[in-house]
Amino acid sequence: MRRILTVSTLILTFAMIITACAPAPTPQVIEKVVEKVVTKEVEKVVKETVVVEKKVEVAKEVTKVVEKVVEKKQLPLFWDEAANKCAKKVVLTVATHGDFFSRNQDALFGVGVLMNEWQAIQPCIDMQVQPMPQGPSPEISVQRWTAGTHADVVFTWVNAQQAGTENKWVIPLEDYFKQKNPYSENATWWEDFLFPEIFYTPHTDGHTYWVRPGIRPGSNGYRAWFYNRDLLLKAGVPEDKILPKTWTEWFDIFEKIKKIGKIPIFIPLAGNTLWEWSIWMVWDMGDFFSGDLAEELYNVMEDGTENPQGVISQQKLVRAVIEGKWDLNDPRCWGFFEASDRLFNYLQPGYAAPPELVAETPVEFLRGNVGYCWAGVWRVSTVSRYPELPFTWGTVWYPKPDKAFLPTATERLAPDIGQSPATCEMVHLCVSSTGAKDPDKLKAAIDFLMYLTSPKANQTWCQYQTVKCTEPGTPFEEIVGNDEQLRMQLWGFYNPPRDGKIVQRGTMNPVQWLPGGATELNRRFTEYHERKITKQQFIDSMMKDIIQNAKDQCKHNLEMKVKGWEFCQELKDAGKLD
Repeated sequence: MRRILTVSTLILTFAMIITACAPAPTPQVIEKVVEKVVTKEVEKVVKETVVVEKKVEVAKEVTKVVEKVVEKKQLPLFWDEAANKCAKKVVLTVATHGDFFSRNQDALFGVGVLMNEWQAIQPCIDMQVQPMPQGPSPEISVQRWTAGTHADVVFTWVNAQQAGTENKWVIPLEDYFKQKNPYSENATWWEDFLFPEIFYTPHTDGHTYWVRPGIRPGSNGYRAWFYNRDLLLKAGVPEDKILPKTWTEWFDIFEKIKKIGKIPIFIPLAGNTLWEWSIWMVWDMGDFFSGDLAEELYNVMEDGTENPQGVISQQKLVRAVIEGKWDLNDPRCWGFFEASDRLFNYLQPGYAAPPELVAETPVEFLRGNVGYCWAGVWRVSTVSRYPELPFTWGTVWYPKPDKAFLPTATERLAPDIGQSPATCEMVHLCVSSTGAKDPDKLKAAIDFLMYLTSPKANQTWCQYQTVKCTEPGTPFEEIVGNDEQLRMQLWGFYNPPRDGKIVQRGTMNPVQWLPGGATELNRRFTEYHERKITKQQFIDSMMKDIIQNAKDQCKHNLEMKVKGWEFCQELKDAGKLD
């Protein structure tokens, strides 16, 4: 699987950063003056005779000119050119979010290819890979950073505000963005980044703590639902109902699948994909079943975050929670949990235990025993390459919420993303502060980041993707053409269109503010669904922690003087943060 890339540009080397305020190191260029013989032909008029017509005789004179030119030669990092060997060997540890060398997930695999390419052109660096399980990767990272034992370079979903600003676990990178990437023709590294306005927004402290390899240009979404078409037909679902139009129709399909002894829908609440319900579906269903609550929350104050789609800012949510305008006792807030309670009646047995997965896809789905499970563009390769898959599959987005299913249903069938020229399902890539203390490790780490985010690297990454990189705005019909199988398999990522008209607003995001995050939300709701606690006990325990978290956010941002959180002083003066 190892590929060697021949690079004709310069390897970037860096001097040691003594303090955070020290200037970022600049690339070292190896130059050599050589003499080069250039042959030139010069035309010379030697005779002119006039009779009736003009006749010119031309002789060509050949001269040789010696020119001095500067040749630029690229050397591997830490290479001694005179000795023709490594001046030193440097170990660079890299913690990955899952297995980057397995073909099961092509988004990860594509980056693994790039890692092998970089290692091949850097013989003086010993890259040691430390895979982390995908599900608990963020928690593992926090534990290792806290202990000061994390890898030099880390792929993970990180809270950069906490990891960078508060705990100094990772270093800011924006000073390096001004430098030239030796693996690119652009003048600065910043110019290499695809769609930086989407993927490189600075945090509230003004710093950027990560880069994003593996950008997928195109107008597809991140997520959809896999479905087993053969199982649906076997359960008695009519051909014209395979793609349900409403939640009522969708639950009718669940009931049919359940009656034939199969699993209607597979959503784990533990293991590597424990966040599918407690994060993804909070985002989605929170908009689907909250009535007009989102409009009220959006109008709780003007804070400079107003936008055409009505996305609710964190500040507005915090204020609404503290002032009692977001409350799970409100039927509109409770709508998410009521719909989830009904949905959980159709989950797999043992849904609260870690499932058997291939990459992130349930084995039971791959065996043909499940009607629906979550799809991501990075999971398509798992299903499409699974040996002897016993059924025909496709993808679909949620059906439309309908009031017959739940009275608080809204008209907003929000896709997972709005109008976007690309997706990036690859996790953030950052440099640990512990590794950056060693100037050699820092030099190697920045070079590694530059290689993985160069334009050529992204083109290489795209070559390995099952869901292809396309020109943003390319119509779905043009992408699939006359391939009916491809149409069925990609349908859910393009329909409804990701055109930016309707996006997630974050209505129910406060339920994620629990100590313990997604894991704790899963645990508490499981207790309620299995009726080990009452509805009111569940609500009271949730609200207690959510309100405390909102107050803590206000206090912290006031203390840090974060712009946009000045309203918290008003709440403090009113005694609402006590």
